[in-house]
Amino acid sequence: MTQGAIRDGFARLRHGDEMKGLSDAAVCRSESDWLVGINGTRAMTAFNSKTGDFHLTTVGRVQTPTLAIVVERERKIRDFKSRPYWEVEADFAAKAGNYAGKWFDESFQGATQMNTPAPTESGNRTKPKPSAPPRSARRASSRKRPSRKPASRHFFSI
Repeated sequence: MTQGAIRDGFARLRHGDEMKGLSDAAVCRSESDWLVGINGTRAMTAFNSKTGDFHLTTVGRVQTPTLAIVVERERKIRDFKSRPYWEVEADFAAKAGNYAGKWFDESFQGATQMNTPAPTESGNRTKPKPSAPPRSARRASSRKRPSRKPASRHFFSI
C-alpha cells in the first residue's frame, strides 16, 4: 500500500453501519469453515477409517468443490480421444511479396461442427476454398503427435 492510498482511505472513511453486511458475511464464512472443516473432516475420516486403518480425509468449504473441479478436469483429459485433422498451408503471391499462409474457417462454431461441416450454397458438404489462389500447396509428409509427459501420481483417484 502506498501512502497516497492510505491517505485516500482515511479521507473516505465509512460509518460502521455501511459495512455491517460485509462483517456478517465474513463471520458466516468463518463459522462455515469451522463447522464444515471440523465436522466434515471427522466424519469422512471415520468413514474412510472403518476398516481399521487410519485414513485422514480433510474436507473444507472451498477445498471440496475445488477438488471436484480438478477431478472432473482430469477425467475429461483421460477420456479425450484424439482425431486426425488436416491443416491447409500454402505459399501466396501478393504485390508486396510472397508469404506463407494457413487457411482457417471463419464460420467455425466449435466442437459441434468438427465431424459435420456445414453445407455450402450448392448443397455439397465441403469446406470453402481459400480466398487467395495458392501459388503452390504442399501436404505435410509426416504426422506429428504432441509430446505427452507421463501422468503424475495424484493423492486422489478417479
